[in-house]
Formats: sequence, C-alpha cells, structure tokens
Amino acid sequence: MDIEPHSIKDCYRCPECKVPAAYGDKYCRGCGVLFIADHVAEMKKQFHLPVNVLPWNIRDRFRCVFCNASVSIHDSFCRFCGKVFDQSAIKGMKENMSKLAKANGPSAILVFVVLLLFILYLVSSV
Repeated sequence: MDIEPHSIKDCYRCPECKVPAAYGDKYCRGCGVLFIADHVAEMKKQFHLPVNVLPWNIRDRFRCVFCNASVSIHDSFCRFCGKVFDQSAIKGMKENMSKLAKANGPSAILVFVVLLLFILYLVSSV
C-alpha cells in the first residue's frame, strides 16, 4: 500500500517530533512513532503549512528495502512498515536505485533523442 499525498491538505506534522507526515503514513519518518487514531485526529486539526512539504514526492524516489514503499534516503524510519533505516538499509536502497538507473538509462536516452528530433522537426517546419 503506497499512498502518496494528494494535495497540501493531506500533509501534516508528526505530533511527537514535528517532521512532515502525509495522509496514509502509518509511522513517522523522523521518530518512528506508530500513528494511532489520536495522532491522526490531532494532525487533521493542524493548519496545513506547505513549507517543507512541497518537495515531498521528489524526495521519495528511493524504495524501502523491507516493504518497497516510496521513501526518502534521509528518512530515519519507513513510513509504512516502521523499520529503522540503518547504514546497511541505506546502502541497499542506494544500490537498488543504482541498478534501476542502469536498467532505465538506455530508455531515457531514447526518449530524449526522440524528443530532440521532434523539436528539430517542429523548428524546421516553421
């Protein structure tokens, strides 16, 4: 289950450590606390401030080595399974990202070349 925030209104702060949290998170990224019903109710009462929340999906480009949820390499805990990201977990996430980048590199280059050719075609036809 990988729920991403739908809007700024779905972004909150952990009541324990004040790290940004999103609707659907089960655990805090910063302190690892399990969000219980009281936490969720408190977070829903908060004023939704977009500071430190807007780059949310940009930061979450890594995958948890335990549950495969989208996470940031700077998180201390997984927001879905609650496991601690120690140095070996962070190393595993970086290695997985590196493998994915190598596997998708040729596709990205092809898309870039096709896009460039399309732009050249449009410019030359004007």
